Amino acid sequence: MAEPATPESPLEQTYARVREGNPYLQVLIGPQPDRETIALATFLAADAPERETHFATMAEQYKTDDAEVLVRSYLGSFVWLLASITAGPYFVYRRIPVLELETLQVAISASGAPEAIILPDQRFWCLPDDPAADHADAVPITDHETLSALLRDNLVQFCGSLIAILRPRARIGTRALWIAAAESCAGILIDALPRDTTIAAAEAALQAFVSQPDIPLRARPEVIMLRSGKQQRLALLGSDCCVNFRIPGEEYCSTCPHRPREERIDVLQTWLAEQAAAD
Repeated sequence: MAEPATPESPLEQTYARVREGNPYLQVLIGPQPDRETIALATFLAADAPERETHFATMAEQYKTDDAEVLVRSYLGSFVWLLASITAGPYFVYRRIPVLELETLQVAISASGAPEAIILPDQRFWCLPDDPAADHADAVPITDHETLSALLRDNLVQFCGSLIAILRPRARIGTRALWIAAAESCAGILIDALPRDTTIAAAEAALQAFVSQPDIPLRARPEVIMLRSGKQQRLALLGSDCCVNFRIPGEEYCSTCPHRPREERIDVLQTWLAEQAAAD
């Protein structure tokens, strides 16, 4: 049985760094005997009863049985969970947890919703020049291109399986679901990049990650730079809509693509100014 992560674990140290840009990261390492867990493969099964339970929970929470709302929410939540624990470490440290999708677990919240990915152990893929490449948990990969492809291939495999089981539930095109997944991944990338990253460098990273013409996980969100005093921060303007405005009592999200571009930017600028004032 795998041991719980220790403070000395390079993977745990990596996640501590990732949380500096993404404090909402949800990942657990090693056995979780005190948590309710389900194998990730269970969610990817065609007739998983647990998934029906989760859809019923969402429908009650959102007070709607609109299939598109529920499918987009379910897709976004799961893609965000897996992308944040893989793309985040990759862009921060060029490390990725060893992913064997059939061994991953999902922690379930008190409301019955998935809330964290559980890795079976502390192993991680890295480059040969990684400072921790000789660690017992390290699995060195020959070069940057191979490591990058490994990340993309695992995300494509996961997203493809998830989209295949969700697509029949709602009248949403497969391409639209891939764009939604890609924009979730792009948001993780932007949060992981150093604060002094330029727009050009961020666009290049996006191009390599979610803009390759030969993979389905692709989108072209706009990268913008927000500034407030001495603070600056990259942000994305995507084209995918979560359709949460269909939930009773809800309106367009503050940065919804249905809103004018300048209005969306103003919302983000106000947010950064509030962050700067709080600091």
